[in-house]
Amino acid sequence: MATFSHRDLQLLNPSFDIESAWNAGISFSRHFHLPEHREGSFTVDFYRTEFQNQVVVDLDHSVSEVNIFNLTGRSYSNSFQADLTGEFVKGLDMTLAYRFNDVKVDYLDGMMEMPFIFRHKGLFTTTWTTPFDKWSYDLTLQYNGAGR
Repeated sequence: MATFSHRDLQLLNPSFDIESAWNAGISFSRHFHLPEHREGSFTVDFYRTEFQNQVVVDLDHSVSEVNIFNLTGRSYSNSFQADLTGEFVKGLDMTLAYRFNDVKVDYLDGMMEMPFIFRHKGLFTTTWTTPFDKWSYDLTLQYNGAGR
């Protein structure tokens, strides 16, 4: 038996099956024109993945074990994203984006959020370019919400 970070490794399947899933999504994108020949776009995406088989690593069932097994229940991922991009002021390009992730897996103790996945994410980027493209300045702000 192997031990990792003071936890015993428990392989609950004699062999592991290949991971498989169904994935579907929809996307809407709208491009628009702004004054002075500037452009912008707005995009909304939604994707869902439903896993038929997945290798699950369960760190929650026991503080002294790492349990690894093939999925026996449900596992899914829903992802929604919206972003707005454009040159809203001459020489100033901006992007504003938001993503919501809902990712859950059936562990040994029931369905829970998958760890290390941020439920809410945000992004703001801007680039200002001086006339004649002599200098360029960038700013990026990123938000990662709580996760399990």
